[in-house]
Amino acid sequence: MNPPDASRQFARLTYEALIARAAGLLGGFAANILIARSLGAEGKGFLTILIAWSGLLASLFSGGAYMATVYELGIRPFHARRLLSATGPYVLVATLLAATGVMFFRQRIDLSEIFLVLLVLLFAGQLLGNLSTALLAGLRHLSMVNWLSIFTAFCYPIVIISIWWVYGSLSVPMVAISMVIIPVLAAVIGLSFSRRKASQITVTGESRFQWPPFLQYMLKSTATSMGSMLFAQIVLLVFSARGTPAQVGVFSVATIFIETAGVIPMMLASFVLPRWAGLPGPEVAVRAGRVLRLTHPGSLLIAIIAAFAASVLAGPVFGRDFTGVGLLAWIMIPGAWATTGVTVMSNYFLSQNRHNTSSITVWLGAVLGGLLAWWLIPLWGGVGAALALSLSRLSSLLWVWIAFARANQGSPQRLWIPDRETFRTWSQMVSHLLDWMPRRSRI
Repeated sequence: MNPPDASRQFARLTYEALIARAAGLLGGFAANILIARSLGAEGKGFLTILIAWSGLLASLFSGGAYMATVYELGIRPFHARRLLSATGPYVLVATLLAATGVMFFRQRIDLSEIFLVLLVLLFAGQLLGNLSTALLAGLRHLSMVNWLSIFTAFCYPIVIISIWWVYGSLSVPMVAISMVIIPVLAAVIGLSFSRRKASQITVTGESRFQWPPFLQYMLKSTATSMGSMLFAQIVLLVFSARGTPAQVGVFSVATIFIETAGVIPMMLASFVLPRWAGLPGPEVAVRAGRVLRLTHPGSLLIAIIAAFAASVLAGPVFGRDFTGVGLLAWIMIPGAWATTGVTVMSNYFLSQNRHNTSSITVWLGAVLGGLLAWWLIPLWGGVGAALALSLSRLSSLLWVWIAFARANQGSPQRLWIPDRETFRTWSQMVSHLLDWMPRRSRI
């Protein structure tokens, strides 16, 4: 692929990913308004705790498998059939193990049975969805990843509104079940497309699948994926133990606003690593630096706009229980900005099979975030949680920033200051997007 074609494809994927992320934000925002107003701060906090802990379980079982699948198919796509055949049994075994573990802790922790059932169901849905996305991303069917995200984003608020319309109210079990059904449906569609894509691939070179190297990469990646999950959710998990459900509910609404800045890192994570897998280190380093300079200013601007919107809209839109959301969103701006740099540079090290650096990056933020949250939440509640989030992510950014500069013998400050090439790339991408959008509308 020549550079102009590569630039146009990157622009197209960027546009699709922006649509997917924007649809997810709008759909989630609409659904969360209804959920928050129906359940109140305490019910919203309880639902948030349920989602956070099921996500932690899903990351334990799927994070390493996701990275290993993307890496394997990025180098040997003809192994897709074997990985597809292993997806169903793996999800079944993992769900049984998760249910067994939940029942074991049920005897030691005073949790309701409905909470545990919903926890396992949410885990199974997230696990299947993660593996389906991994296969699509590994096969570089990145447009389908984006459009399935759009499908999920539109279905979710429609289902929530339909439930509210039929029953006149919402409950935590109703919302949780809808959060299982829709991702599973999207995962089934994704698996069918992966199967079709795999059937079109011609087997070349060594066709025998080597399980030991795959499992070794998977186990190494699990530490990184668990660190990434804790990096993102550790403050919320600690908050569920050190705060009240009502406080967690307010904090979760603040993250809904500030996570709009995550449109850039989440978009990058969906298709940057598959495109970088197997490329020479120097070439990936140049691409990573360029992407970082392109995205860091944008994520900061989006975070500031989101915090301002939270200050103005949270109380009137979500209800009187959520009037303190704006302050928390402003405190979380540095953490949202830092997440972009951590995502880009961690993907660089993962593409070079250097898991130690990526693992240290996310685990540094996770451990520091957990310690700060454990100390600050009893003192200042949601403000302490927001401070813990920002400080921990800034520490991870500083570490990976220095590591990236040392690995490529570059100046750290040049990694995020836009240069002339950055502005030229912005101009080219806007031009490609404008050229592509009318063609897409006629398809």
